[in-house]
Amino acid sequence: MKNLIPVIALCLVALACGRFQNTANTPNSANANSESKAIIRKVADIPALYGKSKDEVIKMVTEGKKKNDFSDWVDFEFPQGTLQVNFTKDKADTFKFTLPLYQGDFLVDTQENLGILTGIPLASKTPDTSLDGFISFEKEKMGGSSVHIVLDKKPGSDKFYSLSVRKAN
Repeated sequence: MKNLIPVIALCLVALACGRFQNTANTPNSANANSESKAIIRKVADIPALYGKSKDEVIKMVTEGKKKNDFSDWVDFEFPQGTLQVNFTKDKADTFKFTLPLYQGDFLVDTQENLGILTGIPLASKTPDTSLDGFISFEKEKMGGSSVHIVLDKKPGSDKFYSLSVRKAN
């Protein structure tokens, strides 16, 4: 019996520590919400990059770490996502910004927030197409050209995981 009391006390301490383990590093819902608000800021200015040469794009994207660099495209990695820039005739004309998973889900839940991340004003715009897996804005203007903007949604959800911009046909 004497040996049983310390074992029980040790088990209770272990259980109590397990309940509070990593609370400083694991955001609860209140911390996650405040953290996500802090993360939603412009990290790439796609409208400013549109039509620029590869060298100009690389100079303009100062925050992102260049990940891949090929003759007709370049990737930049940010904590908030990855930006792929494709070039046609040495001019940036196609972009894809893809979000990473955050706590098993995607961080951005509105078109406005994805627009903030990419520098594209989408807050007050009504999509031309809105389906279960994506919304799109057709014939938007960027760099003097008409572009098609598509925001992809996580299947069965209203949360977005990528934004694509390409020259409209």
